[in-house]
Amino acid sequence: MIPLSLNTRLLSLAIVLWLCLQIFIEALCHGNLSEDEAVNISRIFKNSLTTEPLPVKSRHREQITCFPLSAKLVRVVNVKNKSETNSVVELYYQIEPEEAQSTKMKAMLDLFHEIIEEPLFNQLRTKEQLGYVECGPRLTYRVHGFCFCVQSSKYGPVHLFGRIDNFIKDIEGLLEQLDEESFGNYRSGVIARLLEKDPSLLSETNELWSQIVDKRYMFVYSHKEAEELRSIEKKDVISWYTTYFRESSPKCRRLAVRVWGCDTNMKETQTDPKSVQQVIADAVAFKSTSQLYPSLC
Repeated sequence: MIPLSLNTRLLSLAIVLWLCLQIFIEALCHGNLSEDEAVNISRIFKNSLTTEPLPVKSRHREQITCFPLSAKLVRVVNVKNKSETNSVVELYYQIEPEEAQSTKMKAMLDLFHEIIEEPLFNQLRTKEQLGYVECGPRLTYRVHGFCFCVQSSKYGPVHLFGRIDNFIKDIEGLLEQLDEESFGNYRSGVIARLLEKDPSLLSETNELWSQIVDKRYMFVYSHKEAEELRSIEKKDVISWYTTYFRESSPKCRRLAVRVWGCDTNMKETQTDPKSVQQVIADAVAFKSTSQLYPSLC
């Protein structure tokens, strides 16, 4: 009888050989080498791996849940650590998938973030003393979104959600009151950061590699976004905000994740005036019955 360990090795070898019958490789050569040297490196792989390329339809693709129009979703969970006093609310707005070879949505998100980040901190952190506060764009396999997050040991998720929601409703007024000079300064600040030289070769390599991983292949992405920003005006940001963040808009689609600390009472949810939102009791079941965006990467 062949020992089990040998059986295991033979099985592993058979799996490796089977996997190598078809293979798909993407590579990046970056740094102090010429184009000819990079091509020669790629030929080493091509000549060594004499297999058929993996068909496009067989390659791994990521798919993201598409929230329905006007979605107001809530996911409620308790902290796993029974001594954790902090509660957290993360409010995620799903925007749109990336458009091919376009940086407009990314430019709009970055400029919006630049404008509201300080007022959010000033209101919820400094004035209301809620706790840890942050916001920012979120890109999930090339589907754009925007998140607000507050963590607090003093207040429960219902109160935190209400304060975030109230701030978001006030953003339109904040944008309307913004003078053109201030708006131009925000825009110039974002453009300047985008055009900054990478601090290291590793940082630049990681940025280039992310374009390959995301199957975008726009290796001057930051420069294209900076160029796009130059044409964005205040009225464009206001129109964009009303499309994706005003509750009455069909394209306002959001998910609130409420994490309850050990000192809070989830029964507060029953008195929540916004409890008409759709509660996701089973995340797996919700995803299995939801529509998916076409895969982009």
